[in-house]
Amino acid sequence: MHLKDFLFAVINFVILFGALFFITRKMIARMFKERRDKIAAALDEAKAAARTETMCTLGEVCRAAAYLCRTGGVFCLVHRAERLCDVLCILRESGLEPKRLRTAFPA
Repeated sequence: MHLKDFLFAVINFVILFGALFFITRKMIARMFKERRDKIAAALDEAKAAARTETMCTLGEVCRAAAYLCRTGGVFCLVHRAERLCDVLCILRESGLEPKRLRTAFPA
């Protein structure tokens, strides 16, 4: 194989590789964007469900915790200060007696 043929083969390979890279780059970028959008939508749904009582109520959560902690487990709950009275009443109704109360402030 002569040097001229070798250089011609290398140049063709570089051109072909560049074309393949250019084509697949756009396809891969589109695929990752679609995946990122799906994950973001799922996280938004999960965050909305966690911040509102659409999937279950506070009473259901406390009853489930009382059932799971009946043999001496620990249950921690983080909730808004405006609902402190509701939380304490619902915990008592569920059979859980709050032992410690700690205030938390957003960072």
